Amino acid sequence: MRMLYLILLFFGLCQAAFAQTKTINGIVTDVNGAALARVTVKVQANSKSTISDLKGRYEIKASVGDVLEFSMIGMKREQVTVGTTDEINLRLV
Repeated sequence: MRMLYLILLFFGLCQAAFAQTKTINGIVTDVNGAALARVTVKVQANSKSTISDLKGRYEIKASVGDVLEFSMIGMKREQVTVGTTDEINLRLV
C-alpha cells in the first residue's frame, strides 16, 4: 500500500512539473518596428486572452507547448508555440 502511495505521488509531481504555467511577456510591433496597441493575444487551449498596451507590451500566463494567437484588425493573424523562454516578441504584417 505504501508503494502505491509513492507511485501516485511521483506521477502527480511529474504531471505538475510539466503542466506549470508561467508568465509570458513581450512586445508586438509592425513591419517598421512601431509598437502596436490593442493586439489580442490569446492562449488557444483555454481561451485566456489579453491585449497589448500603448507601447505594444503584453503579458499572459501560458504553459510550454501552448499556442499563442496574435490578432489585430488589418493585420495577418500569427501563431507562436510557447517554448522555454518567457519572452516572445512578434512583428505583425
